[in-house]
Amino acid sequence: MAIATPENFPDLEFLDFGGGFKVPYKPDEKRVDYVAMGAEISRRFEAFTGRCGRKLAMLFSRANTSTPKPERC
Repeated sequence: MAIATPENFPDLEFLDFGGGFKVPYKPDEKRVDYVAMGAEISRRFEAFTGRCGRKLAMLFSRANTSTPKPERC
């Protein structure tokens, strides 16, 4: 995120984090701590928006094969 500074993006309105968040399908696959990851993303996002001096939207892509859907939970 070295280039992602408010000075480089003065008209920035949102940050899109995309999708493809890992969901383990087998017992031996590594699991992601989404609570910790979400807390860190939120912390960094709030710090970045604070430097922007305005509110920004945080976007994530729609559910796909890599993100949990109700029928998979």
